[in-house]
Amino acid sequence: MALVDIAPIRWPSASDHLATTMLGNTVNASGEGTAVVCFVPVSGVVDRVGFELSAVTNANASTQITVALQTVDLTNGDPTGTLYDTANGQWQKTGSAIISNGWNWFDFTGGDGNGAATVAKGDLVAIVIEMTTLGGADIFDVEMTSISTWGRKTFPYSTNNTGAGYVPSVTGGANAVLEYASTTYHPMPELAGVGFHVNNTASLERGIRFRVPFKCRMSGFVPQAFRPNASQTTTVFHLMADATAPGGTRLASSPTIEDDVGGGVGSYQRQGYVRFGSPVELVAGTWYRLVHTPAGGNSIIQKIPVASNAVLTQVFGTTDFYWTQDDTASGWTDETDQFCTFFPVFDQLDDGAGGGGSGVIKSAGSGGGMVG
Repeated sequence: MALVDIAPIRWPSASDHLATTMLGNTVNASGEGTAVVCFVPVSGVVDRVGFELSAVTNANASTQITVALQTVDLTNGDPTGTLYDTANGQWQKTGSAIISNGWNWFDFTGGDGNGAATVAKGDLVAIVIEMTTLGGADIFDVEMTSISTWGRKTFPYSTNNTGAGYVPSVTGGANAVLEYASTTYHPMPELAGVGFHVNNTASLERGIRFRVPFKCRMSGFVPQAFRPNASQTTTVFHLMADATAPGGTRLASSPTIEDDVGGGVGSYQRQGYVRFGSPVELVAGTWYRLVHTPAGGNSIIQKIPVASNAVLTQVFGTTDFYWTQDDTASGWTDETDQFCTFFPVFDQLDDGAGGGGSGVIKSAGSGGGMVG
């Protein structure tokens, strides 16, 4: 097996459906609802579906809620009203107090369901929640997250029916979950918030701990969001072996990045491809740290939490990419449910010759879906 030249690629591939601003689609009339349209990520059996709801009033015994996996009309992209799995994959209940604020789980295998749905990877499916019958003044909002932070993509997508038919949302993705017997899938992974981490001294390094499942050569990186201030004249990034203590031997270093490059002081710098002085060959399965080292003064890095480390699989296609920081006396501290937007760039990959598996790259599915 040998490394071969490629056009530089950024790793890992991030879903564009990442954001934190909460939105909501209000459902308060018969026939209204929300759907998420996506590809089935994994073949198997879906036992139940989850939706995050808010502003819930469900006091009337006549209200009926229906949750289902439906087929998609290829002429307009809307749910068809027809069950994906013929006679399975629907939950329906009439009554009061059947939904509440927060995550609600609708079990296809329980007394209000018609059976678990068998699904095939790659099929188009709509995950639908609907108020089939309104009782009294009942109402709920389907929680959504803004997808404008990282740019908008058209798939997967949410579509809302407010009484006049479905209309796709261009700014929000509904918080919905498919649950299999052994795993869950979030079509639009929800982030827990965006924090800002301040480097106060040059000795406190912050960044990403990562490993790759294939042999490759790292030629540089893309630092997508950081901000120096007026007292920080320069900043440098370093690649380090995992066991190296903070401030220790560097495997590679970036050129000095001046504070007035890429937008200047007081703005977030979204740098392009920054090359190391010399590329570094990475060993498959070996941990490394890519860290930012300010040269005096402050710098602000976007530090982004997720619900759990497992959710990173659907954000990046791997759980092996998360926050690391220097805590001085105690050395490195890793936070597996946080990350920042420092992305390695590879200019050589293993050609896989010789029958080994290390030449195969695992990447995130469409819209950040699971790797099947």
